[in-house]
Amino acid sequence: MKERFTARSVNGARKPLALGKVIHKGGGAGRIVAISGNPSSVVKLYHDTAIAAPYEAKIAAMLERPPALPPIEDGPRRYVQLAWPEAIVEDGRGAFRGFVMPFIDLGEAAPLETLLVKALRRHHRLPENYAYRLYAAQNVATAVAELHRLGHHIIDLKPQNLSIYKRSMYVAVVDCDGLSINGGDGVRFPAGQFTDGYRAPETVSKQLDPHRLGEPQDLFALAVVLFQLLNNGIHPFQGVPNRPGDTLGTEQERINAGHYPYGRSPDRRQAPSPGSIHRHFEPQTLELFRRAFESRYRPSANEWRDHLRDLIEDGLLKKCARNPGEHAHFSKGCGLCALDAAKRKRVAKAQKRARAQVLAQRPRKPAARSGPARSGFTVFFRRRTTARAPKIKYPNRTRTPAAQMSVAGLVKKLMRTIFGSRTQPVPHLPAPPAAVIGLCLAYGLFALNMLALSGIVTSLFVPRNFYDLSQFLVDAGALDQLESLSRKERLYGIQAFAFIAVFASTILAQILCETTRRAAIGTFVETHGQWLVRTFWLTPPVAMLALLLGTLTWPYGFAAIACIPLWWLHRLGKGLSALVKGRPILAPTAIV
Repeated sequence: MKERFTARSVNGARKPLALGKVIHKGGGAGRIVAISGNPSSVVKLYHDTAIAAPYEAKIAAMLERPPALPPIEDGPRRYVQLAWPEAIVEDGRGAFRGFVMPFIDLGEAAPLETLLVKALRRHHRLPENYAYRLYAAQNVATAVAELHRLGHHIIDLKPQNLSIYKRSMYVAVVDCDGLSINGGDGVRFPAGQFTDGYRAPETVSKQLDPHRLGEPQDLFALAVVLFQLLNNGIHPFQGVPNRPGDTLGTEQERINAGHYPYGRSPDRRQAPSPGSIHRHFEPQTLELFRRAFESRYRPSANEWRDHLRDLIEDGLLKKCARNPGEHAHFSKGCGLCALDAAKRKRVAKAQKRARAQVLAQRPRKPAARSGPARSGFTVFFRRRTTARAPKIKYPNRTRTPAAQMSVAGLVKKLMRTIFGSRTQPVPHLPAPPAAVIGLCLAYGLFALNMLALSGIVTSLFVPRNFYDLSQFLVDAGALDQLESLSRKERLYGIQAFAFIAVFASTILAQILCETTRRAAIGTFVETHGQWLVRTFWLTPPVAMLALLLGTLTWPYGFAAIACIPLWWLHRLGKGLSALVKGRPILAPTAIV
């Protein structure tokens, strides 16, 4: 038999509840269950009466003192800001089992911590613009201010316990039955949870539980959350040790020791994080953070709410001229742009050092012998006047195959020069985007040259195509002087222009490849540059040799000419295949 439940409102009215499917299994306390016929509300049902009993008086006090944070209606959408109890749920025997609360669609929301990190924002499809983080900060301060107005405290205030709506940046406070509730007449229902890194330092110095500290604990944790929202997710007590190897402990230990590196005076143990933009905050913002972390007179949630609202409404928050889609700033300029510039500078220095290390490990050409040049007479005279050591006759030794100069060795060396080494390097540096673009342009010139040379070679044996081209140019009026030339002269003229264009583009591609290769040392782009440099310098000799053979030994030389496109196709296909996969194609050599 299905268990029956009843909803009892604050005025004592009761009505039956038809529970539907389980939306969330929950933790050790209870689960979230849908209500049939009422999609805007759900039931938090504790697992059994033994778990539910301690919550009964607390939920009743929450029903009597609800905050003024109603759902926000924005067209067809409804944003619930607070999962506050609406009615008490009892079973068929009248025992307390849970409570009814508004339904928060977690499919349209995400934990607030996902707004702190760029990778998480991208994963959860949250807006990247910095202004949205300021809106979220104002909404967090607004929710906390309203709870404090009634004497309620969150205690375990942290980004993981708050949800943010992806479209509007409205904040939703969930698990409200875990808050510290003011029951009136001096009655306080404590909160049993708290998290290190968000605990006020006096909870340790005075050996107090955070729920006993009350509102000051909330104000400290609120300032930490707001600092993280405004400063790229950086914890206010997170920094870089001033002395290498100095261990400052956990964030809570730094809080207890007062190591706040973003205040007026520098901290003696740690410096600000390199990713911080706190120097671009408004002076009033920095002063509020200083009060929150360096004094006991912390700003109230109302002060934070009013200050953040003034930043937005008074025009202090401005769009960035360089990156208006993602960046926003205050009166001191864009801190995010300055951060990006510093990051690019650090990356460039690191790449320069890494490339220097790569080059230092590669073989170099032997240096030229220094000193004044010697004339032939001086060398001859010294040979005749210098005493020579007696000659020692060594026994004859058979030379190893590697030292012998055979035809097979020469052919093997020639094939390695043409087709490249099989040794694959292991590049460990990222390829610059400009170098990749230059490499793609070089491959494009390579493909055009292959097509042009193929047409030139083919025209020797199918000249009618070029006759038709020259006649087309004459008919179009582009080259009137061709009318006085014979067909053979037209063919030779067009071929000469084509050869000039091909060799000019070859030189251009050679310069482009060499520049790209030198700018991408230690990356896979360098090996592709070497591959194309070899190709461009080997193509003209091979083409001229095949052309000569085809002209002198026709029709037997046609086979040599037919192999040229196949060789070009091999080079192009092998290079493009490795480029698409982002892999090297040749072993790197010394820069000469």
